[in-house]
Amino acid sequence: MRTDVAQSEKQIVLGRTRAQEAIRLPIDWEKLGPEGFVIRTVGQKLVIAGGTGSGTVNGVYTFLEDVVGCRWYTPEFRVIPSRKTLSIGPLNIHMLPVFEPVCVKIIRVNTPNPRRLT
Repeated sequence: MRTDVAQSEKQIVLGRTRAQEAIRLPIDWEKLGPEGFVIRTVGQKLVIAGGTGSGTVNGVYTFLEDVVGCRWYTPEFRVIPSRKTLSIGPLNIHMLPVFEPVCVKIIRVNTPNPRRLT
């Protein structure tokens, strides 16, 4: 992701970057935690920023699902609306996860070949 792009009137700003800081949007980063995020419009700029990179990713998926209408039902079946332009109104979404993220590790155990059992 480039952070050295010149400021323009219309922008989509992702994450905690110099572009986001230049907008001077007050965000309580500690309160967001690792998974929380904000989705806000400031003029004609859209800001999607999370407490961490995974929080920003959560924000992007929430924007695509709740605002744009995208759906991912399975890896093979998804619905992506077809539009020439995308217009959004004012947004001020702030989400914190209800549950802490859980990482499940699956360990594959080698089982003996049934033909070799005696």
